[in-house]
Amino acid sequence: IAIEFPDEAGDVATGKRTLVVRLGAPVAARLYAAVNIAAFVWPIVAIGCGLPVRVGLAMLVPAPIALWRIAQLRDHADPSAYERLTFFSVFLLVATSAAALLGWLTA
Repeated sequence: IAIEFPDEAGDVATGKRTLVVRLGAPVAARLYAAVNIAAFVWPIVAIGCGLPVRVGLAMLVPAPIALWRIAQLRDHADPSAYERLTFFSVFLLVATSAAALLGWLTA
């Protein structure tokens, strides 16, 4: 979702119907926040379902950055912040994946 905000104007002009275009930027920003929250609640649920505790806890390491990004939701409306929005979204994906891998390797 985050990588679609910078392209919204071009997508509208060319008829491309991404989530941001279909939902509108404000709703898409709230969806982005909800998905991020769900992504960091999931490891807690997964631990309860049998995921090794070390792996689940490792996946929560980037959570403070996700919370900080959620607090910055106004970035979706600020074209000068699109690079930061996209960078941290990709960073969260990579950091959470790397943390999960390290959790598995040390479990």
